Amino acid sequence: MLRLAELRKSKGITQKELADKLGVTQKTISTWELGTREPSIESLIWLCHILQTTIDNLVNNPNVYSSPDSATDEGWYMRKAFFASLQKASPLELEKMGEMMNIMFPHLKPTVEKGDV
Repeated sequence: MLRLAELRKSKGITQKELADKLGVTQKTISTWELGTREPSIESLIWLCHILQTTIDNLVNNPNVYSSPDSATDEGWYMRKAFFASLQKASPLELEKMGEMMNIMFPHLKPTVEKGDV
């Protein structure tokens, strides 16, 4: 599901370098790339910031920016505005957004192994 390995390699970043930037282990990056575990919302936001991409591109969802089916598709416009705001957010704003997402969607938090964070 994640295009993490492809995007990481296209930026010339190793798993170790990415892990160091995120404050996780190389093993964690490997499990995300293999699809055996998924990153938290906060980690997804940081991954996008580091890799200079959007969440929809990272999770391989090309339809987020595709044209709406109708002029009344408010969800499409809201998604587009949200992802555009992520691209303009500072690291502190991204951190705060991640915290809010974890509060709003606690069921999306992955199980964290010791030493991963």
